[in-house]
Amino acid sequence: MDNFPHTQSQIYLNHAAVSPFSSSVKEAIINYVEERHIKNIENYFSFESIIENVYKKIAALLHTSPLRICLTPNTSTGLNILANGYPWKKGDRILLNNQEFPANIYPFLNCQRHGIVIDYIDNKAPIIDSSDIERALKPNTRLLSISMVQFLNGHAIDLAKIGKICKQNGTLLCVDAIQGLGATDLEVEQIGIDFLSCGSHKWLMAPEGLGFIYVTNELQEKLIPSYVGWLGVENPWELLNYDLTFQESAKRFLTGTMNHIAITGLNASLEHLTSIGYTRIKEKILTNTQFFLDNFPQLNWITPQDMRLGIITFKHPKAEIIHHELNALNITVSVREGQYLRISPHYYHQKEELEKAAFYLEQTVNKLK
Repeated sequence: MDNFPHTQSQIYLNHAAVSPFSSSVKEAIINYVEERHIKNIENYFSFESIIENVYKKIAALLHTSPLRICLTPNTSTGLNILANGYPWKKGDRILLNNQEFPANIYPFLNCQRHGIVIDYIDNKAPIIDSSDIERALKPNTRLLSISMVQFLNGHAIDLAKIGKICKQNGTLLCVDAIQGLGATDLEVEQIGIDFLSCGSHKWLMAPEGLGFIYVTNELQEKLIPSYVGWLGVENPWELLNYDLTFQESAKRFLTGTMNHIAITGLNASLEHLTSIGYTRIKEKILTNTQFFLDNFPQLNWITPQDMRLGIITFKHPKAEIIHHELNALNITVSVREGQYLRISPHYYHQKEELEKAAFYLEQTVNKLK
């Protein structure tokens, strides 16, 4: 495809790790660098319109108001805004699970210094069911933090059902959305999500070093900014006023100068993804993952057939070798924990690419029998 010229020389099936830049993203970044290099060097104020465009596009992705969004450096920073800002009381409980990427664990483990109790969902099966969560919630469980899509097995959890369960228990719902957003959109208000954190370099196909949070107004009023900077106050350009009155929007969690190059890339990528349409993107991604599931029923897939999105993973004792062999053929996938091979195609792949990848995957697996 014209916007993804890397497809001419490689088959990249690793978007759950990091995505390639589209041509439109590359061109936007080059234009920004050229401007700062030799043209409008101090472009801080002219760049504000790009920042506001990004806020609007993220809000559209989440079906919410831009006032509920704040840009961050990454997913972990966003989760720390919640973990370090909430007024925890000794004996409060946080519910996690043992299948999470560490970014969604460590910020909350750090809360134990306040006397917080960490519980893990006691699920016997590798897939977490809403009933597992319901059983694990306690009256003083203040927060459940969970991934929109699990990074290893690719389980796309039923957030709507979990949102209802959390609301009934008086528990806040926090979502790590980095493995889902961009592969689809998300109606955060309808689901009942209280807090969400996401990075931009996976399914959103933008540079590293940029993310965002969504926070409800009700939760925002309870959070104390643990890092405070000049951009988070109501009148940031009254430089010698020193009035620590936070912005009324979620931008109160801003600190200092942001990553303008990454913002440029995210703006261009969101423009492109929006033009395709998230419904169409999701349908194409599901078709692409189903292709591998259909063609390799003999593999030990750990991904649920009916609750998935862009990640499919199988377990194999020689996953490292398979990964190495495919990589030598310019076919990029991920190996995780030494025994899991993760395949994560995006929407733009042509059938010929997938067929070629499947051919060499079959050859490699058969050779290792």
